Amino acid sequence: MTTLYPTHQCFNDAIELLDALMGAGADPLQLRLVHAICEAPDGHHYAHGWIEDVEDGTAMWKALLDGIAINVCADAAEHRASMKILESISYEMTEVYRLNVESGHFGPWIEKYREACGGTGEWPAAEAESA
Repeated sequence: MTTLYPTHQCFNDAIELLDALMGAGADPLQLRLVHAICEAPDGHHYAHGWIEDVEDGTAMWKALLDGIAINVCADAAEHRASMKILESISYEMTEVYRLNVESGHFGPWIEKYREACGGTGEWPAAEAESA
């Protein structure tokens, strides 16, 4: 069995994946950015972010395989079940853009989700372009 490891940059990864998907012609009306608070096997809570295609029911995220970042695509329902989601929020692309510009970072944009990230509490600035 192959083991995939987190990049610990899932919120940035998700925005970059969205950008790549739309650059490749994906319909932005089909895509959703999902942020969730999940429960790890040891019981601690953590935040996670990924993309879902609501038309075909797939989830997409970035993971590490043998130290190399790869894009992963799987059934969204299976991905959600495997993550033991406690709560989640889904954003349409217009919301993603607005929140990115308003906050200056790629998320998460809700305080309790940021708290579940751990780390330094510093959020890298987003390089958003105005339309």
